[in-house]
Amino acid sequence: MKEMNKEELIEYFISLLGDNHVLGKYISLEEIKARLEKNIEHVEFVDCGARGFSSYYNAMTKTIKIDSSLSNPQIINSVIVHELLHAISCSNKTNNGVVTSKVGLELDQHLLDGHSWKNMKNWFYAGNNKYRLLGRCQNEGLTEILVDEILRKR
Repeated sequence: MKEMNKEELIEYFISLLGDNHVLGKYISLEEIKARLEKNIEHVEFVDCGARGFSSYYNAMTKTIKIDSSLSNPQIINSVIVHELLHAISCSNKTNNGVVTSKVGLELDQHLLDGHSWKNMKNWFYAGNNKYRLLGRCQNEGLTEILVDEILRKR
């Protein structure tokens, strides 16, 4: 797979959106580009091999990691659209000096407090705490539906 820098990756994603028929009812191409510029600081291509993941977006470090060993153009496009959709939907906030992040449609999370789980009372990742998410499956599933819709009508 051809490695790209941040600007090239964003432009490639915009080209995959085409006429923006899926997201255009809710967000303009200009706003998409602005959010991606804000929410992505680093793009890394890593041979993921046997590590069990293909690619991911880390909201805390604003990093997109893409599996450089991917060779099928359809899979590459799906991965890029999927991860950049996460980057579009990311939001950060600071609460009592702790920067936290939320990606997509995650509903809630709980922090590990000793041996029990307690509600965080917000929907954001806590950068230095152990947590479990509620709604991750919905987030990933709906993201995949959007990927299919975006790429199917290209």
